[in-house]
Amino acid sequence: MNELKILESNGLIKVYETDKNEKVVNARELYEGLESKRDFSSWVKTRLSECDALENKDYFSLTQKVEREIGATTKIEYILKLPIAKEMAMLERNEKGKEYRKYLISVEEKYKLDISKLSPELQMFKQIFDSVAQTQLKQQEIEQSVADTNTRIDNIKEVVALDSSAWRADTQNLLNKIAISLGGTSEFFRQLRTESYDLLDSRMKADLKRRLTNKRQRMADEGISKTKREALTKIDVIADDKRLIEGYVAIIKEMAIKYGIADRKVGNKITA
Repeated sequence: MNELKILESNGLIKVYETDKNEKVVNARELYEGLESKRDFSSWVKTRLSECDALENKDYFSLTQKVEREIGATTKIEYILKLPIAKEMAMLERNEKGKEYRKYLISVEEKYKLDISKLSPELQMFKQIFDSVAQTQLKQQEIEQSVADTNTRIDNIKEVVALDSSAWRADTQNLLNKIAISLGGTSEFFRQLRTESYDLLDSRMKADLKRRLTNKRQRMADEGISKTKREALTKIDVIADDKRLIEGYVAIIKEMAIKYGIADRKVGNKITA
């Protein structure tokens, strides 16, 4: 874990130094100084996303235990390297943001290593060290890119492999993944299911609502209980028609691509 010590404190914001000699600031302290009107959690996540910040590269997080009268809880502190902190300050687009950005630039300049003042031996050592560090960083980026590509290929395979043999479970699984990518609630799942039905009605003139009503009526005429009739859904109607099954499978594939499931790794399960 990174140990922090205060390097500078000018009344504007504290600048810390890690055990790796990195200059950093606490995102919560930056947020308070910028006087944002948004809640901290929303602000920091939005700003990090807008800056394309990568954890453990541009910032790292620390979990702290907080004692309260009603019991202990935890909070997350985001520790920002100066380049990303400057970007986040600039995104405020106000005088406070400009003030903090200028100060952070001055801190960077102050502690920037002047290689010309080093001995020839140390200059050579630093150049070798920087070269190795850049090579390692590039290797890490390549490995991450390969891992992301493999994940995307696996997800594409899952979408393409979807056929009519196990269509009920497979289409529900894909809708579940889309819902998680959008927010991870059962309400998103229901909205996506409705979208898929509407597309099927529009493209194939299926009129699923009418078919469901007719199916329930036939079951009533056969003396089947109301409980079983009410348990029927439009999926059961689709299951009665091979043409609708094929059309529905195609629509779910399109939705998976539309919502970028092939580009995302998602987990967990939503119960419809």
